[in-house]
This record gives sequence, C-alpha cells and structure tokens, in this order.
Amino acid sequence: MKTLNLYVAKNFLLTLFVTVGILVFVLMLRSLNDVYEILLQGMPAMIILEVLLYALPLTLSMAIPCATLIAILLNFGQMSASNEITAMRANGISILQIIAPVLIIVFLLTCVCLQLQLDTAPKLAWKIETLRKGSSGEHVLSGFKEGGVQNDFNKMRIFIDKKGENKSIKGVEIFKIGEDKKIIQHIKAVSGKLEYVEEDGIINVTLYDAAVETYDKDTGSERRSFSSAMIFPVDFKNKFNEKDLLKRVRWMSFSEIYGQIILEKKRNVDTTRLEVEVNKRIALALSPIAFVLIGLPLSIRISRKENSVGIFVSIILIAIYFAFVYICDSLHTKPEYYPQLLLWIPSVCYQVVGIFLIYRITKR
Repeated sequence: MKTLNLYVAKNFLLTLFVTVGILVFVLMLRSLNDVYEILLQGMPAMIILEVLLYALPLTLSMAIPCATLIAILLNFGQMSASNEITAMRANGISILQIIAPVLIIVFLLTCVCLQLQLDTAPKLAWKIETLRKGSSGEHVLSGFKEGGVQNDFNKMRIFIDKKGENKSIKGVEIFKIGEDKKIIQHIKAVSGKLEYVEEDGIINVTLYDAAVETYDKDTGSERRSFSSAMIFPVDFKNKFNEKDLLKRVRWMSFSEIYGQIILEKKRNVDTTRLEVEVNKRIALALSPIAFVLIGLPLSIRISRKENSVGIFVSIILIAIYFAFVYICDSLHTKPEYYPQLLLWIPSVCYQVVGIFLIYRITKR
C-alpha cells in the first residue's frame, strides 16, 4: 500500500509542479504593466526584481488551484484509461485509498493558498503599489528623470537637465502653479541636490546660485531675487500617502479587513464590499478542495489518454468557477443580492456533485 501511495503521489506532484511553473510564467505577465511604469520612472533594475518577487505570492495563490485540477484530470484520466484504477480495485483497493495521498497533498496546498490569499499576497501587492507610485523616498529620488518635467507634485513642475553623483542635479528649474493654472513663481538654478527626509516625508531640493522670479497675479508685477543657496521642500508624504496611495481593500490583509468591518459596523456603515473581499479570498483559497472533489470522478469517467481532453475540461471548470466568483465580486455595490454568499455557489456545487460522483463510483 505504501508503494501505491508513493506512486500516485509522485505522479501527481510531478504534473502539479510542471503545471504550476507554466501557469506562474503566464500569470506573471500581468506584472509587466507595473514593471513598465517603474521603468518609465527610471528606477534601478533591482526594483524591477522586487516587483516580480512581490507579485509571486498572488500569482501562486491563483496558479495552485488551477494546476491542481489540471494535474488531477491528467493523471487519473490516464490511470483510468490504462486500466490501472480497475486493476487496483480488482485487488481490493478502494477508490478512497487510491486518492488518499492526493487528498492530503491538496489539503496542504489549500493551507498554503489560505496564507497567501489572506495575508502574504495583499501585503506584497501593497508594496508593489508603493513602488509603482514611488512612495519610497529613495525610489522617488531615483525616479527624477533627466531632461524631463516631474509632473507628480501638486501645483509644481520641476525640470532637471542632468543628474550627477551623490544625488546632485544640474540645470534645475521649478515652476509653482497658482489656482488659476498660471505660473506664480519661477526658480532657475545652476545646480542643486536632492535629499529625502524620511521622518518628515519631505524631499528637500537644495538649489545653488538660484534666480527667483515671483509674479503678482493682482498687479501683474514681477519681483526678482538671487540666492547663492536655498532649500525648496516638497511635501512628498502628504502628496502620495494621502492622495494617491489610499490603501484599498484589495491591499489589506485579513486582519486589517476584519478590523475595518468591526469599525464600519459600529458606525452603521454598509460592509458588503469588505465582506465580499474576505469571502472571495477564502473561496479562491479553498478552491483546490472543490477542484479535487469534482476532478477525481470526472477524470475516472472520462478515461482518455489524450491530455488535450483533460486540459479542455479543466479550462471549462476553472472558467466557470472563477467567472462566477468575480461576477459576484462586482456586485459588491448591490448588498440586496448578498454577493458575499452568492460567490460560494460554485464551490458548494462542485463539492456536492463531486462527492455524489465519487459515491457512485465506489458503489460500482
């Protein structure tokens, strides 16, 4: 029996690892958009590697359930077609004994998916967003481009001709924009230096040999001054953290969402969006269980050696499951439909139908 269990587990794991590798490669292509935005900011190559590593947990949490179903349909479909399952049952080995190793592996994979979906993946997805938006001071300094205008600062445009070593800059121009979209101050400096003050969330732009032109919008007069050295602070923290990087639900961990639900309920605010997000993550994390229960009897009934049949059936089942979950997720603005409960329909259906089919097979 031990030899049989090792045989089934080895074949299943081999197919699973290969399938996960292929799916991870395909799904990681989604991260190319983030990589492209970071490249446009002139970030170092190491930041791109960080983005790809941070995207890996979420990709794995999506790839593992799909790979589980594909591996089950391919392996048990071939075993059934070659009469291996028939031979095992003829020797007194039940279906449950045959699939026991796979059930244990799938249970462990489900635990991994739960950890990824509820905690690891959203935290790292938040880090990707902070990198993409440039919320790390050092990364932002790297993102100041030569020969271009930095447009990411409210009511301010900064032009840098060249960047040197030790965060030095040359040929600097700063334009301050008024409420009427007109220039109210123009600062031009021969050289300067960038410095990020982390505790204050401020980027200090130190300018040397700076000429300052200030325009009075009421009188239309122009006032000029000169400074050998001046510091121009940019309120980086408020600009990005309060405006652009408001932490959305999809970037929150389970504990953060749970705490938010408690707070919102105390304020009598609808929590459907939060509840849908939590249930969606759990439903996706538990999908390997639903897939193994529906996949095992189907693979035995299909009994085809051709891999294309198993892959086709896998795609159909996966598409139905994920499409239903994400359609319900889009209904978070309609609490009267209870989308947090509706998204469990495919999981429950797959498990009920799968258990029924397994029961029918054991009685044959």
